[in-house]
Amino acid sequence: AYVMRGPTILLCCALAAMSTGASAMRQTVETDMGPMCLYGIVSLAEEVGKRCPKVRNAGVQALLSASVQKLDAYFVRGGWTPEQIATFKREQAHVGAPDPKGLLCQEDTASFYPKSKGAAEGWAAATDHIVSKARPLEWGDCL
Repeated sequence: AYVMRGPTILLCCALAAMSTGASAMRQTVETDMGPMCLYGIVSLAEEVGKRCPKVRNAGVQALLSASVQKLDAYFVRGGWTPEQIATFKREQAHVGAPDPKGLLCQEDTASFYPKSKGAAEGWAAATDHIVSKARPLEWGDCL
């Protein structure tokens, strides 16, 4: 089970991380970022790419999708059900949630989408680090 934090908290953390590149993400990997924090942020970035064609980059989107798939499998191995994963993603990253006002594509949120393949590679490195070993499925230090 997990303790739900509001989407606003995750979005705040995600926006703080939006300008980080691969080197900054490597530093984050060495801290205590928890799997839930990373899962929420990467899922949000992937969802922005899916819904916002103006910011989408095929190479970035492929890296984000691969990271989300790795984290999906990691959380299943950790005991989460598909329903728990769907709820987490909907509440933390708006995956599958209605967005009638287009908030995901407005500047504040859309600017979170990695601006370069290098920045997305930082998220991929963080994902590979997190999924490399079993650890508690918790928030940790969420940026």
